[in-house]
Amino acid sequence: MTDIDAIDRAIREAQTRAELGEEPLSQPPSHLSVENSSDGRQLKSVEREQERARRRAEREARKIEREKNRRTPHMAKAEKVINKLPPLPENLKVIFDHLMNSGHSQVHLELLADHLKAYSRLERTKAAVAADDGLKLGSDVVVIGGDPKFIGRTGQISNIKRIRCHVRLPDQERELYLFRSDVKLVSNAQEIVNNTDEIIATGT
Repeated sequence: MTDIDAIDRAIREAQTRAELGEEPLSQPPSHLSVENSSDGRQLKSVEREQERARRRAEREARKIEREKNRRTPHMAKAEKVINKLPPLPENLKVIFDHLMNSGHSQVHLELLADHLKAYSRLERTKAAVAADDGLKLGSDVVVIGGDPKFIGRTGQISNIKRIRCHVRLPDQERELYLFRSDVKLVSNAQEIVNNTDEIIATGT
């Protein structure tokens, strides 16, 4: 075997060791030592190639780890929506956890969610029709239904209909369009605080 053949073999061995995550040889094989080689510069090339192979393997390992830990934008958006939801009361959390672990298909869970949403709307409409809520134009109200991110906020009735109303919040450019049963009339600051505490504690 010539020195060139031995050098080529050493390069291949260095690349293989790097791909396997093994440490490069601290010294080249004895038959490739500077003393036994006709060209010391070629041996230096072997060492440099070993170092390059090791660095490439480390970069690949870091890249794989980053890809594994990276969340997709779609998952981040879905998690953001969930994190914005108000916490469930303990009794409802028990029911929710049971449903999530019951083995129902995604289709069945979405069907159940649609039924709950429709039933909730029906109940809100019935409550709005039957309510003697005392609401009138300009009334100060606390939001108790509708979009969860506005629950507990206080605003003023800017338009009122038989079962619906518009509520203007101090820091919102766009008015909320709610069922009348989604708001509660408040007469003073203390009642606002009490209503908000009740909403957070019970979800009702």
